[in-house]
Amino acid sequence: MATATGYVSKEQPSIADDPNIKNAFYDAPTVITMFAPKNFLFSAEDCAVAAENMMLVADSLGIGSCYLGQGWPAFADPYGQEILKKWNIRTDYYAVMQLLLGYPREGDPHPTGKPRKNDRVLRF
Repeated sequence: MATATGYVSKEQPSIADDPNIKNAFYDAPTVITMFAPKNFLFSAEDCAVAAENMMLVADSLGIGSCYLGQGWPAFADPYGQEILKKWNIRTDYYAVMQLLLGYPREGDPHPTGKPRKNDRVLRF
C-alpha cells in the first residue's frame, strides 16, 4: 500500500493507491454511465453538470455519490464494445463518465467543509 504522501487522495484512496481495492466502482450498488455525442463541443461539460445535479439530489436524500471522470476506458476493450452493442448505444456516442450512488456505511461521518479563512479577499 502506498504511503500517505503517495496517495492520489488521502480522503478517498483509489485503486491507484491501494492494491486491496479490486473494484474500480468501490462496490457501489448503482453505477450510472453518462454517454454523449462524440462530436459535440460541450459533451463533457453537459455530463458534468448533470452529474453535479444528481449528486446534490442524492445528498439531500442521504445517498452518497462519487463522480468518476473519463468513463470511456471502461468500454475501450472488446468486452466493453460488446456491452455497448448490447445496450444499443449509438456508435457516435461515448461514455463520458460514471456516477456511483449508494448509502454510506453505518457510522461513516458525512463529509464536512474545510474551515473558511476569515478576512481573506480574492481578486481576479
